[in-house]
Amino acid sequence: MHALIDQQAIVVTEGGETVLVASTDPTFAAVRRYLVDERGQDFDRVRGMVTTIRVTVKAALADAVSVVDGAESDPQVQPYRIVHGDPVEEVLFATALRLTQQNADLAPLGAFLKRLERNPSPASRSQLFGWLKAGGFTITREGMIVGYKSVRNDGLSAHAGREPVTVVHQDGITETVTGHVPYPVGSTVWMPRHLVDDDRNSACSVGLHVGTYSYAQNFSQQMLVVLVDPADVVSVPVDHSAQKMRVCRLRVAALHDGEQIADAVIEAIRTVPDFDASEEYASRPENEVRRPMFAVADFPHVDGWDDDEDDDVWDDEDTWDDEDEDGGDDAHDLDTDTDGDGGFAFYGDCGDYSGLGARR
Repeated sequence: MHALIDQQAIVVTEGGETVLVASTDPTFAAVRRYLVDERGQDFDRVRGMVTTIRVTVKAALADAVSVVDGAESDPQVQPYRIVHGDPVEEVLFATALRLTQQNADLAPLGAFLKRLERNPSPASRSQLFGWLKAGGFTITREGMIVGYKSVRNDGLSAHAGREPVTVVHQDGITETVTGHVPYPVGSTVWMPRHLVDDDRNSACSVGLHVGTYSYAQNFSQQMLVVLVDPADVVSVPVDHSAQKMRVCRLRVAALHDGEQIADAVIEAIRTVPDFDASEEYASRPENEVRRPMFAVADFPHVDGWDDDEDDDVWDDEDTWDDEDEDGGDDAHDLDTDTDGDGGFAFYGDCGDYSGLGARR
């Protein structure tokens, strides 16, 4: 067996047979590892790897398209993703490629698609891929989307909304609030799905807002890492290059003080089960220079988090009326404290995710 390897392609030959693997092929990284790192010499194994990975990725793409379009889609009508140009196949292929390059399986991608299939809106299922393309598409092994949200330094949403938002704290205490919404680590925040604006052409409107890392950091006094079930995504506004989305539920996984999470799949957000112990640790002088990248979060039953009866509730922040980026043409765009609580509303854009929606 002979192999020619460069940055553009791998060519493997034996006898009169040849296997060609381009650098853009999902099998490239795996084949290169076998030939270079493992010094493999089995031509049949190379051919088998290429066939297996290609078939698996092709099947994943087909499943994704089927989920997004819906099982009962009319063949005479162009799918929503085609009409609106949502990058469904592009994003799924890129993600499958990242996973194969990391020598990871595609099971998390399958979990993501199963959750996405439960989203009742074909438009929502399709729009989500615009946000995933902008944000880098990081998911947990359970198929939850990893996103970012900004809040005030006191942990409340920057904007105050009129719609009721329910906050389920980690200790089980539940409160329903209007106005500025608290986002404590470990909590689940939700609001009824029907209250969330599903119009992608509404730049700033009602709903719980989640952003990409680059978008959220522009509005951040304090940044949170949040987990979103694909089933709870309602709309992805076309403004800001699809870098924010409105959802009806999210889980606050951690405080974040660091770079964007770059992996395609993460096992879980690091957790500390005892809040008191965590606070005591953080109060030690030697630990005061820098916050740990992730704070306290404990989600013992992630797989079932979306199964409770409040599945359709939205975060209060997402019920806010989104203001325009320039902060000048929306009656709700505030740059001073108007409600007398001493809070400072973020400048001009609903992108802080801390209380978007009904201006939470």
